[in-house]
Amino acid sequence: MSISYTKIGDYLLPNLKIKEEKYKENLNKYGLLRLSFIKKYRKNFYFQLIMESNLYQYLLSVGKISEEKVNDLMKKFIKNS
Repeated sequence: MSISYTKIGDYLLPNLKIKEEKYKENLNKYGLLRLSFIKKYRKNFYFQLIMESNLYQYLLSVGKISEEKVNDLMKKFIKNS
């Protein structure tokens, strides 16, 4: 694997490119909330997910798990009321 570089001033910076992917599903409320949280408070983790191309999959899984938990809690709440 070879990496190409661009000289800017006295520095050689690597030419990095992030793969663009088309997504089949939209993120729900909880995935978007998690995105804003990691952008603001966990920047290293956010950039790591971007560099590994795992950001969308991570947010999708967080959204699905959160949605399931909310639905379970609502069912329990209705049952106990």
